[in-house]
Amino acid sequence: AAGGADCNDGSKPSDMCTDCSACSDTGASCPSQTITCAQAESSGIGIETPCGSTDVYDGPQLQEPIVLESSEGILEATLSVEQYKYDNGVYNFNTRAFCYEGACTVPGPTFKIRPGDTLKITLVNGLQPNIDDETSEMNTLRHPNTTNIHTHGLHVDPSTDNIFVTVESGESHTYEYYIPSDHMPGNHWYHSHVHGASTLHVLGGMVGALLVEFSDSETPPVTYSAMEAHTLVLSHHPLCSCNPTSDPFRIIDYEEIRTKICDQMPLDANVYSSPEISDAYDTNGQYQPYLNMQPGEWHRFDVVNAVADVFLELEIRDAVNAGSTACEMKLLSIDGVFLLEGPRDISYFSLVIAGRASIAVMCSTVGTYYFQSYPQQRACDYESGFAQNLLTLKVDGSTVSMDAPAWGSSAISRPYYLQDLRSITANYTWQVGVEQTGVSEASPAAAWLGVGTDCELKCDGRDSGSTYCEDSPNTYGECRYEAFAGEHGSYRHSAPLCSYEDLYIQTISQPDNADKGYGEVGDFRDTIPAFSGTTVVRYALDTYGGAIVVHCHFLYHEDLGMMDRFWAGPEVEACKASGGGDTGESFSYCD
Repeated sequence: AAGGADCNDGSKPSDMCTDCSACSDTGASCPSQTITCAQAESSGIGIETPCGSTDVYDGPQLQEPIVLESSEGILEATLSVEQYKYDNGVYNFNTRAFCYEGACTVPGPTFKIRPGDTLKITLVNGLQPNIDDETSEMNTLRHPNTTNIHTHGLHVDPSTDNIFVTVESGESHTYEYYIPSDHMPGNHWYHSHVHGASTLHVLGGMVGALLVEFSDSETPPVTYSAMEAHTLVLSHHPLCSCNPTSDPFRIIDYEEIRTKICDQMPLDANVYSSPEISDAYDTNGQYQPYLNMQPGEWHRFDVVNAVADVFLELEIRDAVNAGSTACEMKLLSIDGVFLLEGPRDISYFSLVIAGRASIAVMCSTVGTYYFQSYPQQRACDYESGFAQNLLTLKVDGSTVSMDAPAWGSSAISRPYYLQDLRSITANYTWQVGVEQTGVSEASPAAAWLGVGTDCELKCDGRDSGSTYCEDSPNTYGECRYEAFAGEHGSYRHSAPLCSYEDLYIQTISQPDNADKGYGEVGDFRDTIPAFSGTTVVRYALDTYGGAIVVHCHFLYHEDLGMMDRFWAGPEVEACKASGGGDTGESFSYCD
């Protein structure tokens, strides 16, 4: 661009050259503001060091997001989506944010509900109209000012939690979720999930926590209730990328996404600190906050990796990206589902994109420790890893005597669909594969999701010409996730596949090379990592029928079409007649 060359789409350069076809189609100008990152070393494929910063920053005291809690069985709130100047103390930029009673925040408010409650959210779109309504195509980056809400993790009717609902500029939509009376307590999240704009919105911070508490009729284990709880909503804001390659599986920076989607909102970014901190993780909207603890005191951290693109390898050490492991860690739940056997001792935990974990922590010795992501390529290659302190633990004062969290397998009740399924025979089986061979930036999509080991559409008991795969409530299904090695041999697709909306899956088997830091065979989750080889998961359909969306949660790939829909229902024709069908229109469920 500095030499006066035209951009690839034929437009004249301004500050940078990149694909701006969405703008040229509408006659709008390319948005651009170049932010400089420190560049990682690369041999041409992937990078040799992870992005992020190993510097310790003296951040503010940890603050919880705004909490909205249900009362007498209902939680009713109105959220607007507005342009917002986000500022975390080390950089700021314009973005879109969820706003409650006039206050815009990143992350948005935390919704706290109980089994049997009704959650009613009215979403109001206060953004400007899109400029690309007439020219955009499916499976492209588009519609930056269209929005919606998806509740990631709730077991609710998919016709209500419908990602195909769109709320345009000046419009509103009311979501009304009934939380089943047997819903397991756990930590979940919500985010904008408009196809074509989900990457832009999540990278910009349109996320929030969603906590299901124990019901009034169930008493939590004593050692669980004794812990002080902290919600940690982790957001990734890559104003630039440290990855110098054109690898299609690299982290896509915010400015590149803005340019490709032709976002007309000015970025107006200012970086106050070193260039490394222009690609950073925030915790509850704060950069490296701290928490005061006492020796011997157990705390519970409900962690949400509310991002579009990065895996975390969570550890507690006495130095950042170095030093010795410190403090005790016990894993309580994954993706909002308590472990079958009770709390599990861990030294680290690999948290996938969109994943959640409840982790109990106790530091026995006075000192300063760092709850951090310390990538060692256990979870993924460096192109989707990240190195940074997330929360500083300042341990001081007199020693507290507390029992470690412990309870048996029957201490917490489990709904039908979360019973141990390992001894169950599946009624249906199907396969999902991801293909990388031949992928390039010039491809219409960065990766492909298909059913069957070679990505052809295939399902047991499925008519060749139909557009649904029939699974029945109160029966068991099995999905074999088939990860392809791709043209670079052992090079791994760095995203979680089989992200199931409104459906929990249990890991039945996984490859020998699977990193145990993700969890173990028998654990339930709603997003599984893409190990090379075959992973078998099993699920029980219960209560609801309708369209179940399966997609890659590396959201750039999902926006470009790496997704599919499957119908659940015992009598699909009857369901289609009642308003369902393969169009994604709503119905409650069919018996």
